[in-house]
Amino acid sequence: MNETVKILIADDNKYIADSMMKYIKKDIRYEIVGISNDELTEIEMIEKFRPDVVITDIKKKMGWTGIEIIEHYQDSNNKPIFILVSGSITDYYSKIKELDIEYCLLKPFIKEDFLEILNRVYYKIYPNEIIAKENKIVTASSITKIKYFFDLIKNKIR
Repeated sequence: MNETVKILIADDNKYIADSMMKYIKKDIRYEIVGISNDELTEIEMIEKFRPDVVITDIKKKMGWTGIEIIEHYQDSNNKPIFILVSGSITDYYSKIKELDIEYCLLKPFIKEDFLEILNRVYYKIYPNEIIAKENKIVTASSITKIKYFFDLIKNKIR
């Protein structure tokens, strides 16, 4: 596997940014291209590094929200995939829906939820990447089908 996803972390909370970085660094599929703690640096880094993924917080220190940054790049040819992180999305729900933001993570998040979102993003970018596990070859599409099947079963049990 030689396909890597370039990630920019944009969160003004140092503890959260460091936690994300620690989790991401453990997986060779990902490369962190930068960490930003304000929206101006975030925009500069998006322009400079052209990341595949930007993990951005809704609330920022200065003026722009994470949603406004996403909206700014909505029609861009090099639009990254955005993962929106926030303590609450209720005030922004209609805008999130309007911009079709697919990935949202609520703070405080648990490691497994964060890694699951990254995994989904990875297979969205590289849908045909093959995973070798226990001497079996499994494609990302078959994993998606298996997960969908188990999600259906879980929903019927509830």
